[in-house]
Order: sequence, then C-alpha cells, then structure tokens
Amino acid sequence: MIMKISNFESEIIISDEYVRVLEIENKSLFANIVQSIHSLCYNEEGKEYIVLIEEGKEIKFNKNVYFIMDILSMDVNERKILNKLYSSLKPCINLDMRNQIDQYLRDILNFINRILIEIPLEFNYKTEIELENIFKLYEIKLCTQDQSFIEKVFNIIDLISLLDLYKVVVFCNIKSFFTDNEMEEIYKYIVYHKLHVILLEGNLVEKTLQFEKKIRIDADFEDYEIK
Repeated sequence: MIMKISNFESEIIISDEYVRVLEIENKSLFANIVQSIHSLCYNEEGKEYIVLIEEGKEIKFNKNVYFIMDILSMDVNERKILNKLYSSLKPCINLDMRNQIDQYLRDILNFINRILIEIPLEFNYKTEIELENIFKLYEIKLCTQDQSFIEKVFNIIDLISLLDLYKVVVFCNIKSFFTDNEMEEIYKYIVYHKLHVILLEGNLVEKTLQFEKKIRIDADFEDYEIK
C-alpha cells in the first residue's frame, strides 16, 4: 500500500509489518494534510492532492480508510462504523434463521395492519425490511463503557481487523496521549493484527520506536526517511 502526496518525492509505504509515522514540521502543511485526508475519507476534496495506491491501482479513501482525528472523541459506534458492522453481520445469518426472522416480520406486519385499519386514512409503509434495519431497530452497538484511552485503541484495532472493515487506519497526533512504552504496546498490537496503519504527527521526535518507520517533512519542505 502506497500513499502519495503532491510535491513530495517520498512514496509513503504503508505495511502490515510495521507502523508508518509521518512527521510534519510545518504547522500549516500539517493542518492541510490532516484536513485533506479527513475530507477524502468523507468523499470530499482536500487542499492537498493525496492518493492511495494498492497493487498499482488507486483506491478510494472514503471506502478504505478510517481516520481518527482525536482519540478523546473517538466513537466506534459512529454511523460509518455501524453500517459496516451491520453489513458484516448479515452473512452470519443462515437460511433457517432468515426464515424465522421473515415469519416474525410477517407477524409484526399483521399487527400493524390491524392497528392502521382502525383509522380512516390511507397509509404507505414498507412490506419488506432489510436485516441492517433490524440491527438498527434494536440499536446494536459495541460496548465502550469505562475504557481507558489505550483500551479504546485496542478495541478499534480488534473491530477493524476482525471484521475487515478498512484497509488503512490513520491516527492524528496519537503520540501526544501515550508514553513510548504504551506506543510500542500499541504498535505490537497493530502488527500482530496485520493492520496497515499510518500516524500523522505534528511534532518531531528524534527517537525511533520499535515497530515504527518514519518519514519526515521538515521546515524546508524536504521529505526523507529517518533511519
């Protein structure tokens, strides 16, 4: 997996064998790149021209990238995640289960008809309901109560890897919230689950941690890999 940013020479290789860290010294450029990736993830244009390439073909950010701007407000139960979760649950329902659900839905529809017939008005309503809408009806969500910041990160890694929801996860300034030891634990967890992850960092750190590879864009807009 490769990410390319216009006007910079380095191809940002994203691998499941390590975590890619992109350090950007210039604050305006950092803000533009963060804003651009965030916009692309919601199918909007960004200020910077950024592309994501897999096996020689460009892939869409909004379908393949999960961008976490702020772990403080990270919500694994946001609509974008839940929609993908519900789609992943659908194949788990076998034919017998589907037939039972259909019978329950027919029974409910009969009750609705008996209620509506008491009112002298005409109504329109669906006679068929998608399984995803049943999951929404019962508000199926992931449990997140009383989780620490690092547990929240582990939880999103578990979710995305287990259900194969996204090809790439992007964290913004995540290092600001954790010690070096905690970051290495997070890296180990990411590599163990074979996720493609990139960190966007607005601060330069000389130390390189285990399981990370850095590319730096300095104040002179020179980009290079930190060995």
